[in-house]
Amino acid sequence: MRRGLSHAQVEEQRARFGRNFVDSKARRTWWQTLKEVLSEPMFLLLLGATGIYFLLGDVSEALALLAFVGAIVLMTVFQSHCTARVLDSLRELSAPRAQVLRDGQRQLVSAAELVPGGVVFVDEGARVPADGIVTEAHELSVDESLMTGESVSVSKSVGFWCEFVVS
Repeated sequence: MRRGLSHAQVEEQRARFGRNFVDSKARRTWWQTLKEVLSEPMFLLLLGATGIYFLLGDVSEALALLAFVGAIVLMTVFQSHCTARVLDSLRELSAPRAQVLRDGQRQLVSAAELVPGGVVFVDEGARVPADGIVTEAHELSVDESLMTGESVSVSKSVGFWCEFVVS
């Protein structure tokens, strides 16, 4: 009977190959977001209008417009970062999970914790969390439409190498 990988083997494989996930675009810093907001055409138009007020000698109007534009920029940057945090949290909640065999025990782990050589169980209707070799299957067919565009499920058999898209 298979025992799966031990905890030590999992750690060794993770150190060698890293985590099983596609690193999404690096998160923007506050300064990058501010630079992006400041380069928007509407903001530049409002700064131009502020400059015209200054040139015409209407300093109070120029300062009022500048204050409102500054407040809008700060709110936009703050909202952008709040939204990014919420999206990160939602991404973590919807992260795929996998049933694996580790130290002889069937465990539920995040798909990011999978490593080469591990034994993964894929039940009916579950997403396949990583590429792998089918070692045991009972009428296994896989929907590969995300990867190939094919609308019909593809049958798999023992010994077949499977490349899957983690979604």
